[in-house]
Amino acid sequence: MNRFFATLAILVVIFVAVGCYVGWITFHKASDKATIEIKTLQIEQAGEKAVESGRELVEQAADSVKKSVQNGRNETTVERREETTTSSRPPSSRPK
Repeated sequence: MNRFFATLAILVVIFVAVGCYVGWITFHKASDKATIEIKTLQIEQAGEKAVESGRELVEQAADSVKKSVQNGRNETTVERREETTTSSRPPSSRPK
């Protein structure tokens, strides 16, 4: 259980550090108060952009797999045709 909380704490620290680096989270300190500003709209837009990029990547991978499968089927069909044409001929038995 201690490992779980330690891992969770590390993930939160990483998220805050990345958020500060990217500009999603900013800290402000005045003489009488300190504030933390979290720019949720920017985070949401970045998330939507990441999802769209992931979707495009998956579509490209799917197209690539379809082409590979289709090419594999075509090569197998050609090989089978060659086997059929070579095996359907009787062996030549010419006397020497």
